[in-house]
Amino acid sequence: MNQLQLSLMSGFDICMLVLVANRILKSEKKPKLIKIIIVIPIFAILLGISGVHTPNKIIGLLLNTILACFMLIILYRRPIIETSFIYFINLIIVTCVQLVIITIIKLVMGKIEMTFSYGIVAQSAGLVLIAIVSLYTPFELIYRFIRTKNKIVRFLIANGYALILFVAIYWNMDIHGMTKNLLSILMLSTMVAFINGVLLSKGWKDKFEEQELNIYKTYIPVVEQLIDDIRARQHEFDNHIQALKMIEEIRTEDDEISDLVKEYTSDIFEKNKWNSLIKFNNKIFSGFIYSKKKEAEQKGIEFDVILDTYFIDTVLKDYQLIEIAGVLINNAFEAIADLPEKHVILQVGKEKDMNSIEVKNRHPYLKDEIINNMFKKGFSTKSKEKRGYGLFNLQRLINSNEGKIEVFNENLDENYVVVKVLLN
Repeated sequence: MNQLQLSLMSGFDICMLVLVANRILKSEKKPKLIKIIIVIPIFAILLGISGVHTPNKIIGLLLNTILACFMLIILYRRPIIETSFIYFINLIIVTCVQLVIITIIKLVMGKIEMTFSYGIVAQSAGLVLIAIVSLYTPFELIYRFIRTKNKIVRFLIANGYALILFVAIYWNMDIHGMTKNLLSILMLSTMVAFINGVLLSKGWKDKFEEQELNIYKTYIPVVEQLIDDIRARQHEFDNHIQALKMIEEIRTEDDEISDLVKEYTSDIFEKNKWNSLIKFNNKIFSGFIYSKKKEAEQKGIEFDVILDTYFIDTVLKDYQLIEIAGVLINNAFEAIADLPEKHVILQVGKEKDMNSIEVKNRHPYLKDEIINNMFKKGFSTKSKEKRGYGLFNLQRLINSNEGKIEVFNENLDENYVVVKVLLN
């Protein structure tokens, strides 16, 4: 094939690369369409030139890898190591799809020819299949594992890449031998993919169990403390009833009795307002809120909790729910640290079919420009803090679970900044 034909074929490869990368980085900010439209032809031409003018095929493969990674960095602005893993995942997926397409063509046509017409048919079919696979396969879960530096996932990616590299070298060194043994190679690739899938599933399950166990270890003792506190207050209840009766006996003026009763009952209510936490369906979340109440007391923060519902039904794991609420409350505590009157409100409720978590804190009015930048990586309204990283990761977690997040100002006698999260 000539340079133009190789560039067209490379264009198909790049389109597949972008489709898979968009799915892998589902929760990340996507490049603008105009940027993709400009970048794809440029790198298709560069890959076409590389295919024609690189005499050594192994060096050509290496050069193509560098060009593809460079293109991903331009489009998605991820670190080099992270981009390399994204490319390796991409290459494994695309190569497996192309092997399936080539096998089907050989079974249907009886042969495979290294011609432009055969290539266009194979690449067109591959692009359609990649689009379908990317639409229904949660590749972003693998990426989430990569970001946690999971050793099992990185080993599996390296394992898969080694197999793909072998196939690519075999393809370039002995194309006829490759086509003759295509079915055997496909079966071998499928077997390796299956084994990797089993190992990945086990690693995924172990990771979840570890995180869940850590959450339980942290907050089950807090729940037990909450229950002990409630029991202790129940023993005091009879004393409160007796005290109310004594007020009636020692006072003769009705208005004075009424004022004393109101003052006394308000004190009782203040002491017992946290008892409602025990009604919450998620005891781990109750323990977490109670731990934040204790933290607020130590920091001199007035922390109010409004439970419009006692039931949260979410697809999120307990540790993910704690992570979301933790980032919101911690940021609120930090934001009011220097204020003379420290007040934070946590409100849990329902909005249509979604769970709602709102955190409000006193804060000067935030302009729309600042609100729009709050979820950018590293951004903070306080230059000495790195709260932007928490909000950036929070938004990514919420988006990956098809939730919503919004920030706005609310006037409650004075201005409060509200961060509202809606979760499925």
